[in-house]
Amino acid sequence: RRQSDPGLSDIGLKQVERVGERLRAVYQGQENIFVTSPLRRAILTMLGIAKPLGATREQCLCHGGSYELGGLRDTAGVLPGATAEQLEAEWPVTCHHVLPGGWNSDHDKRETRAEANIRATKFFLWLCDLLRTTKANNIIVATHGDFMNSVIRHFMGISPATPMVLCHFNTSVTTFLWQPDRGFMMLYACDTSHLPAELNPEQERQPERWFSLVPPVRPKLQQV
Repeated sequence: RRQSDPGLSDIGLKQVERVGERLRAVYQGQENIFVTSPLRRAILTMLGIAKPLGATREQCLCHGGSYELGGLRDTAGVLPGATAEQLEAEWPVTCHHVLPGGWNSDHDKRETRAEANIRATKFFLWLCDLLRTTKANNIIVATHGDFMNSVIRHFMGISPATPMVLCHFNTSVTTFLWQPDRGFMMLYACDTSHLPAELNPEQERQPERWFSLVPPVRPKLQQV
């Protein structure tokens, strides 16, 4: 029987240690907010970064709608996920937008990509509200590659119908600068310079995944 909500593997723990060292060098001494999905591997990643930076429970936000495409399930079917009370009892986080019956309790079958895109839009709008209201210097988000690819489309103004995939490795770092009067600017995407080769086994396989996920595009010619 598959494990529905696994933690981090030994390699995953080492990857978190490396990305934590990288981010501490940048954000130490600043006011930071940390956001995680309700899945265990994301929470462990977020806490591995947030705790050494002295984050409090109030600075560690668990957003119930930022989980990976497909939701939570095992071989028996779809699972409801934890409630806010259960998450806050197990982890030093403050929950936002977690459904009363569990963060995945609004699904009785596997989530579709269209449904995930709607969820990504809601998460993006929540992040925008947080940016406008927080006094923190930085918001550091630990979530999942497929879901974050949908969210980043909003940062960049790219339609869900446009064939584009940002290849997110485990603990890769994508950074945006936000200015209230100018919007978002991507500084860099999917950077893994903090990982040595032995901790980045996905890198060799990624080109195949890239081309398998992006359909061929035939340019349309317009006669003027």
